[in-house]
Amino acid sequence: MTEHLEALKVNVSKIITNNSFDGLAIIDIEEWRPTFDSNWSSKRIYQNQSIELVLKRDNITNITIATEKAKEEFDEAAIRFFNIK
Repeated sequence: MTEHLEALKVNVSKIITNNSFDGLAIIDIEEWRPTFDSNWSSKRIYQNQSIELVLKRDNITNITIATEKAKEEFDEAAIRFFNIK
């Protein structure tokens, strides 16, 4: 999360270069799909990356178990990100 927030700060400062800007800035996240299962088609990369992370990090060799864990972690992280639980 820290890395994402730091990247956001950098990206916003590139777009809003006036340090005294005090207006509204809208962050459009409509393309982001907040559940693991909703990331299909061109967004499947997010599922695959999540599974790959679990496989490597946890040294899991069973793809079914890794997929279940990746799904759980992805969905829980989305809930925490939006603070909706």
